[in-house]
Amino acid sequence: MSVQSFQLSELEEKARASALKRVSDHFQKPEQLDKIDIIKSRFLNQKTATEAQLKMALYSQLDGSKVGLEKLDTALAESQTCRNRLIQLGSSLSGLSGLSQQLHELKNLSTKYSQLGAAMENMSYLVKAPETFEQARNYLESENLLEGHKLMQDLEGIRDELMFEVYRQKSMEDLDTLRAFFRELENLNDTFRHKIIVLGSRLTSAVITHNRFVVNCVRVIDREERTDANWRKRSEKHGFMPDGRPKQWKKLLFDSIFNTIKNKISSAESTWILTFSHKPSNPVPIHLKYSNVLYQGIEL
Repeated sequence: MSVQSFQLSELEEKARASALKRVSDHFQKPEQLDKIDIIKSRFLNQKTATEAQLKMALYSQLDGSKVGLEKLDTALAESQTCRNRLIQLGSSLSGLSGLSQQLHELKNLSTKYSQLGAAMENMSYLVKAPETFEQARNYLESENLLEGHKLMQDLEGIRDELMFEVYRQKSMEDLDTLRAFFRELENLNDTFRHKIIVLGSRLTSAVITHNRFVVNCVRVIDREERTDANWRKRSEKHGFMPDGRPKQWKKLLFDSIFNTIKNKISSAESTWILTFSHKPSNPVPIHLKYSNVLYQGIEL
């Protein structure tokens, strides 16, 4: 006897035993035999309902299996289609000779086009660059720091963006060409650095005699500090830092002030300080007072 037949026989025996128990429960007394037709009809109704439920469950399972088989057939057909297309694609690619070389040439053309596009956007500024250099220098010589610095920042912005594009393309020769073209910017920066050092050495008196010059110089330093901060952030992402950055002109001014005051104090004799420090005409306490206030003001 097979395992399946044995299981069916076992189930049949359990069903018979369950049916016998239910019959014995319903007919424990003789008078209950009068209700045999009612009980029989109830059992038949239950049987019919159970069979209907089983049929519905079976049909639902069969429908689900049918849908699943249909989806498997569809997936198999689509997989076969994809396989055929991949074979065709492989055959087409194998027939392409020299594709990598052509793509490399295309990359070079794209790089050159990008550089030319950046140059075209700034062409009007590049053509006027020599004239702008001269105009910025004239502003600086006439102590018009804000206007001169604005022109210098415009030129630096164009140079830095062009150098950034060239840096991304790893073209060192073009970087050297840009450095040579904008070499005059270094002279303008040197002029500004010299003015900042001179301002630091004369700051205590300049705030009285040349207060406008001091304010303009501090505003220029503030501009450069913000530009330094922006390029530091960009450098962390791309690794590129323009020539001369960070300028740190704020530190340059503070160092000049510190050295000037240090030299003035150290050059005086201690006895001279004791003798004249309390006189109203003595400039040392005034210098220290101005220096403290100015340092705190610039620091803010």
